[in-house]
Amino acid sequence: MRKSHHMKALLIAGASALALSGAAQAAEETSTIEELVVTAQKKAESIQDVPIAVSAFSQDALEKSRIDGGPNLVLAIPNVNFSKGNFNGYNFQIRGIGAKLVATSGDAATGIHLNNAPLISNNLFETEFYDVERVEVLRGPQGTLYGRNATGGVVNLISNKPSDRLEGMARAEYGNYNSIKLRGMINAPISDAFAVRLAGAYLKRDGFGKNIVTGNDADSRDMYGYRASVRFEPTDTFRAIVVYDKFHEDDSRSRIGKQFCSKDVGPASVGGVAFSAVPLIAQLQRGLFSQGCLATPVNSPDIFGTVNTQATLGGLFGALGGFQTGDAYAGKIQSRDVRDIESNFDPIYRADTDIVQLHLEWDITDSLLLTSLTNQSRNRLYNRQDYNRYTPSVNFNTTPNPVNALAAVPGYATAIYPALFPGGVVNDPQNGNYNRFTTSDIASNSDKQFSQEVRLQSSFDGPFNFNVGALYLDYSTEGDYYVMFNTGTAWYQVNNLLNTGNPNCTTGNGCVGIDPNKDPNRSGHNYFDSYNPYSLTSTAVFGELYWEMSED
Repeated sequence: MRKSHHMKALLIAGASALALSGAAQAAEETSTIEELVVTAQKKAESIQDVPIAVSAFSQDALEKSRIDGGPNLVLAIPNVNFSKGNFNGYNFQIRGIGAKLVATSGDAATGIHLNNAPLISNNLFETEFYDVERVEVLRGPQGTLYGRNATGGVVNLISNKPSDRLEGMARAEYGNYNSIKLRGMINAPISDAFAVRLAGAYLKRDGFGKNIVTGNDADSRDMYGYRASVRFEPTDTFRAIVVYDKFHEDDSRSRIGKQFCSKDVGPASVGGVAFSAVPLIAQLQRGLFSQGCLATPVNSPDIFGTVNTQATLGGLFGALGGFQTGDAYAGKIQSRDVRDIESNFDPIYRADTDIVQLHLEWDITDSLLLTSLTNQSRNRLYNRQDYNRYTPSVNFNTTPNPVNALAAVPGYATAIYPALFPGGVVNDPQNGNYNRFTTSDIASNSDKQFSQEVRLQSSFDGPFNFNVGALYLDYSTEGDYYVMFNTGTAWYQVNNLLNTGNPNCTTGNGCVGIDPNKDPNRSGHNYFDSYNPYSLTSTAVFGELYWEMSED
């Protein structure tokens, strides 16, 4: 028995030794990696020699880590967080430093660059990475070489450039939700001096959720991007690269996620003082003291409740005109599927970006390189959705609630109201014809940018080197955030009729202009519009001096 146990132990030990030997050999083979070259200091150098906290990913590394786009960077980079804002912006934080300010003129704290050119407005976090040489994320202040808006760090997307090899690549994927993803590239040398590279990516899939009202998908994707690059190298000392980058999206993407709410019905009394003994008046008074939603933990049983409209501006207009009695969402519970919505129309999300770059390099001597980087971009974004994203449980009144601000107007309840709102239907140019409380908002912007950078850098054999340059940037944008609710339009239609005789007047004394367009154009006053024009001109000179004190 003892000999048997001894022999068994020897066999196990031998097998273990062989396994360890094989694992060590495999580890030795896989631990050898190619040198990773980055341009964190705006010059090509090994990542091991860069005195900056840098995370860099080649195209292969991105695919192996399933980093499809900007938001996925948080899965592989320490100290990084990403979130979308309620409007068109996002907050990319590095080491806790980001951009929480919601303003057109608010400076970002993380610089977004394409081939070292700054992009104030961009679609880095909508488009997917394709045909890139690498993606670099620099953590910590980078203001010296990357200028303003690099307090937290820099994300630099370096695209593949044309080479002297004829090559191509095609890749297709199909997944659930009818997801289709296509990627391709072709590189063609035309002559010894010319080379062309074309690359593109396409993504289309059904929505992960449903619009319960229309029955259509919600939060779908339909986008594509392509990039054309031309390389011209007439001599050994001069190189020119032209890049055109295009991105387009048109789908039912939801701009924001589901909004949780634990309904606040309002206090039973205020300071021990009861509300009116008249029930309709008491209901209105109580609603005015509601916060809409209560401060409740997200695991509260009623967290999928709905806002009390009496606490909203749209609800106030509904009460003034007597269109609505009480809360429009009384007793309403949202779908517990966080991706499903309930909207009269499907969300609209459209984006277009065009970027043109000219990169020139001239080797003045073997140790001096002069670089010019010209960048021009144009970005357009439009998205529209129901900002509550659930429909009322209570329709508008067919005759006005007796407690309203126009009750003393002769014929309001018997003639004016039924003529303007037959069956309680409000004709709102922006929200359509509905007999219930209807809301929507639009976030849109259009901007253009031009930047020019010139750099001179050295590569002397001695201990001293330098990198100096100048940058000019010109940026302008126009943005709108519209909030539209049909109770506001209805209230102004009544007042316009009383003051001018035309409920849908656009101009004139006593007229509150009703914009007749489905897509508002800033001409009306029957909605809220935050119009944000902004322009920026920035110039800078910069430089760094490097001293290699010893070989180590």
